[in-house]
Amino acid sequence: MIKKIHIMGLLMVCLFLSGTFMHASAYEQEFVVRPEPILSGGANQLNLRFNINNARVTFKLSEDPTFIVKVLVSYDSTELTPISSESFSEGALSLDFSSGTFSAQDMSNPLHAWEIQIGKYDIETNLTLDFTGVQTNMDLGGMPLDTLILNLKGTQAKLDFSEPTLFSVRKLGITCEGAFFTLANTGNTNFEKFQLKAVGSSVELDFKGVYAAGDYNADFNLNGSSAKISLPVTAGALVVHRPENRPVALAGGGWSKEQNGTPAGYMTDDYEDQETRLNLYILSVAASVHIKREGTSLQYQLSY
Repeated sequence: MIKKIHIMGLLMVCLFLSGTFMHASAYEQEFVVRPEPILSGGANQLNLRFNINNARVTFKLSEDPTFIVKVLVSYDSTELTPISSESFSEGALSLDFSSGTFSAQDMSNPLHAWEIQIGKYDIETNLTLDFTGVQTNMDLGGMPLDTLILNLKGTQAKLDFSEPTLFSVRKLGITCEGAFFTLANTGNTNFEKFQLKAVGSSVELDFKGVYAAGDYNADFNLNGSSAKISLPVTAGALVVHRPENRPVALAGGGWSKEQNGTPAGYMTDDYEDQETRLNLYILSVAASVHIKREGTSLQYQLSY
């Protein structure tokens, strides 16, 4: 039976505001999750979930091995008091962190900021980020991810994998609704399954990174959205696009080979020769797609 995890610093610190510190937060709350009770309790999987609304979020990795998660939340109203919970089942420890809610009529522009740090550890982790009305810039390079799920609504988010993740990410799932989303160095996840659904959103995807040999499949469903996709020259590429009424543009790298039997299928001329192959399957409605592969400056405009 796992020991109860020790979350340090749950006391709320109230700061007095003065005219000199008009932008200081009224409240701060800190959560610190230490590795000792998790490891001694026999957990072999960690499920982390953050449900955050109407906030600025800083999400970064730390080389500090003395904690697994450290969260500092600053906020102006008790309605925004964050909540944490934990559960343990069949070797998996689940930790949930959620922000409170506020009434728009009470606060037009409240201060609400989350600083999230992930420490140095090697337990396979399922990370879920449910963000609504959030502005965030994240770098998850090097994190021990098994699964990453992003649900972004009315959010502006940048996500980078600046270095390879500790494990291959089995599932990378992203849902965008009314969001602006940028993803860089996707290849550093060595993803097994990548699914993206965007409604009324703008997305930019960069597939650079360190790949092992093999095929990497990505499924995109775009509705009323725009997508810019950048592919590395070090991987062969296949694009199968099933649009309704808007064009897709392909640029660079010599898209000289059309896949036989599939009107909307296009393949790079070195596809069969490359050890790494990216296969993109795109379903779009009232959307525009621009795909650029590194290399030559050849341009293709495809309309359906």
